[in-house]
Amino acid sequence: MAKQMPKHLEGYVMVEDRLPLFYDEFKDGRITTEVIAHTPDSIITKSSIFADADQQERGLPLATGICKEVFTNQMPKYVEVCETSSIGRALANYQIRGLDENGNVAKRPSLEEMQSVQALQEDAANPQTGHLVEAAVAAGGTLINSAPPLTQDDYVGSAEENQFIQTQTPVAVSNTPQCPTGHGDMVWKEGISQKTNEPYAFWSCSQFPTCRNSADKDGKVK
Repeated sequence: MAKQMPKHLEGYVMVEDRLPLFYDEFKDGRITTEVIAHTPDSIITKSSIFADADQQERGLPLATGICKEVFTNQMPKYVEVCETSSIGRALANYQIRGLDENGNVAKRPSLEEMQSVQALQEDAANPQTGHLVEAAVAAGGTLINSAPPLTQDDYVGSAEENQFIQTQTPVAVSNTPQCPTGHGDMVWKEGISQKTNEPYAFWSCSQFPTCRNSADKDGKVK
């Protein structure tokens, strides 16, 4: 069971609380993480969970999770946090969430994700870093739906900085197709079907099986 948390973080558990549940179910389970994209102050990672070594070798994950983190004064170890958060997302996508401080099924985002959101919001109050946070948010930074969105009112800065915020446009991170329901970059999947023994290759929503949107190899959403 998760440790007692501050009121605004109740209902969330750490990824380390989910990992034993995964290995209890899959004794030979495997977890991998890869860097999809990075800039000098941001990173995107993808984590995959596998039932065993054979499934890993065949490229057949139980679920995947993608996360993006940016550097903030409150979260300088954003690379490590990104890896942990993407693992947490993969586990949550397989419905491994753990129990919160009240013994209930924990919320889908991990505690690390919510702490990252808090770090972004706290950094936004700093006029020297606020415009950097806005750019990160515009580029698809880690913001959870259950947290209040950042607005221009969250930023305290000069007229020049405020003008920068108003004109800032999203920065393209990759050329991968986007999920039409707002789940961000899709994930490329290919391999051999266990049912038909036929090869497959397509783009899938990162939140599969919750979201079943997909796209062909040319990026055309089905």
